[in-house]
Amino acid sequence: MLASKVICDDTYSNKSWSIVAQGMFQLREINQMEREMCQYLEWELNVDPVTLRDFEEMVKKDFVGPRPYSTYYILPTSPKIVYESFPSSADR
Repeated sequence: MLASKVICDDTYSNKSWSIVAQGMFQLREINQMEREMCQYLEWELNVDPVTLRDFEEMVKKDFVGPRPYSTYYILPTSPKIVYESFPSSADR
């Protein structure tokens, strides 16, 4: 929902999202979730191209093989991406 609002000039309103959600969330809940997510992201709703490219390369590399997959974290104070790598079943 937030990505759509950032990327698109003409996007669904929160009222429309509540209809699309088929009653799963009330309008006031969607409004609250949007506010909380924006606050959690410290209103930084864009990702710089270098960080996005690095993240995309890591995900493409890591999701080629069998599970388990890595868990990724993007640190808010640094453009560097950090991830945990879990041992594969072959390493156990």
